[in-house]
Amino acid sequence: MNGKERHDKAIEEVCKVFIDKGFKVVRLDKRHYPDVVFIKNGEICAIEIETQNSWTCAQSKKKSLEESEFQEIYIFQTPIAKHKKFKIYLDAYNLCLMLREKGYSYSKIRKEIEKKLKIKVARSAISSWVTGKYKPYGLRRAKIIDMRKKKAK
Repeated sequence: MNGKERHDKAIEEVCKVFIDKGFKVVRLDKRHYPDVVFIKNGEICAIEIETQNSWTCAQSKKKSLEESEFQEIYIFQTPIAKHKKFKIYLDAYNLCLMLREKGYSYSKIRKEIEKKLKIKVARSAISSWVTGKYKPYGLRRAKIIDMRKKKAK
């Protein structure tokens, strides 16, 4: 599989997960970047996938995207298809946030996730998700940039 095929497959995997979660997703094949845009809570967010594992290339794309009007930018720097738990952790994250909005404690959230999704999530991970420190929208080395916070500074 060549680089373009790996990149296209990674884009398909990410799009499928975000579509399954109810997001409106648009793939931008004829542009340099971003690869995908999606609507989240009425705001336009960008997804860029870098399968070359090139730090320099990812940084230059990140810089260009930060100068854009996207509210959030998701940069994935590893092949998505290799990570089998991506979808299940995205489900756990969404359930976690929903339960927290209903006033559940971290311990109760943890029990509900284990009961409904059959996976164990550390209480520290739940805390990080709720506080916005981490989001499981990607793989190792995935980066999410919240442009609302950057523009407020």
